[in-house]
Amino acid sequence: MNGLLTLGAIPESSRYVELDDEVLEVRLGWAFRLTVARETVVAALPDRGRIGGIGAHGWAGTWLVNTTSKGLVRLELDPPGRATVGGVPVTVRVLRVSLAEPEAFLATVRSGSQA
Repeated sequence: MNGLLTLGAIPESSRYVELDDEVLEVRLGWAFRLTVARETVVAALPDRGRIGGIGAHGWAGTWLVNTTSKGLVRLELDPPGRATVGGVPVTVRVLRVSLAEPEAFLATVRSGSQA
């Protein structure tokens, strides 16, 4: 799947989730960009829900941003965040995102320390 994303002009270097003491930042190249204050993450849990493909998909405030079907987490934002999808602004209330180390990320979110 990484090859397909690279062919779609989304190189691996532009696909990431970063969390520090103040900000959560999620990028999927040109396809999806979200930056919110960390305190807006009011819930973080493992996500075992179904996925409909790879990339950035959403509707009505719930967005799936993934490069794989594994390692999904669900983040609930309050107040909702503002992201861009292909440059178009969208509201994000729930973000489902794939991570290489979901358990470590969830522990970090819950502890309040940096990931």
